Amino acid sequence: QKKHRRNTTLISLGGGVIGDMTGFAASCYQRGVAFIQIPTSLLAQVDASIGGKTAVNHPLGKNMIGAFHQPAAVIIDLATLETLPAQEFACGMAEVIKAAMIADAEFFDFLLQNKQKIQTHDRQTLISMITRACEIKADIVQRDETETGPRALLNFGHTFGHAIETCLGYGSIKHGEAVAIGMVLATKLAAQADMIAPNIIEQLTDLLHTFHLPTSLPEKAESKALLAAMKLDKKNIDEN
Repeated sequence: QKKHRRNTTLISLGGGVIGDMTGFAASCYQRGVAFIQIPTSLLAQVDASIGGKTAVNHPLGKNMIGAFHQPAAVIIDLATLETLPAQEFACGMAEVIKAAMIADAEFFDFLLQNKQKIQTHDRQTLISMITRACEIKADIVQRDETETGPRALLNFGHTFGHAIETCLGYGSIKHGEAVAIGMVLATKLAAQADMIAPNIIEQLTDLLHTFHLPTSLPEKAESKALLAAMKLDKKNIDEN
């Protein structure tokens, strides 16, 4: 109705859901127009706004309908975190911890050593933390923009996490909380396969508990339903 052309630029001002919706709309309209991400939640700042993944959910699975469409710019203002609810901040920390787990042991130690400053929103600590988390994701995305190889690392905890969200119903559990549980489950699986040292499980769960994130499956999550949802995961390469 407004007769916008291909030179239109959409602005996404909000959290991860707003960013996904705006990015997906931008990827479709006129076969693709520019958009700018201004993420206002910690989760969106360190993860959802970076990398060009845009999608909407489907009853059969999380983020099943979408496209790769890179933002023209990402603008982060720490002031938006001042009014962010504590639970939402914690959910963002799940993605920060994920970044440390997959790529940077020193960053993981930084989170352990500065957890009190993070909880009190010390400005310089937040700047260092958000910057490093963004660097980790951007580096991986640059090497594999469309997720055919190394970018799969960024899905640590998400195969379980997305299945948990699907089975419990979207909105029943927050994305960051589901990812936190998923990381613990994936780490336990890796330890059972002798891929990592068992003490990493304790280090991970302790750090997640610091930010009041869950580390075990809700009682309502049934194993059969979780496995069925995981079989529909986009990263699967066969039916098993």
